[in-house]
Amino acid sequence: MKETIGLQKLGYVMLKPELLKKSRLDINLTQEQLADKLGVSRQAVSKWENGRGYPEADNLVELSKLYKIPLELFLSLIIWMWII
Repeated sequence: MKETIGLQKLGYVMLKPELLKKSRLDINLTQEQLADKLGVSRQAVSKWENGRGYPEADNLVELSKLYKIPLELFLSLIIWMWII
C-alpha cells in the first residue's frame, strides 16, 4: 500500500482547505453562519477549513451553490486518492 503524507486514504476526497475558507469569506459568512445553512456544526466547518475533515457529497453540492462555483468546477478541485 502506498504511503500518503497529509492525505486521506481510499474513498475520501481532498479539497484545498484554503479554497473553502476563502470562498466562505468572499460571501461574508462566519463559520457559524455557514454551519447553520448546511445543518452541520461550526466545528465541522472548522475541520474542513483546516484540512482535518472533509464535507460529505451533499454538502459539497450545497457549498458549490452558496459559493456560486459551478459544481463541475468545484468538483474538479477535488483530488481523489486511489490506493492500490
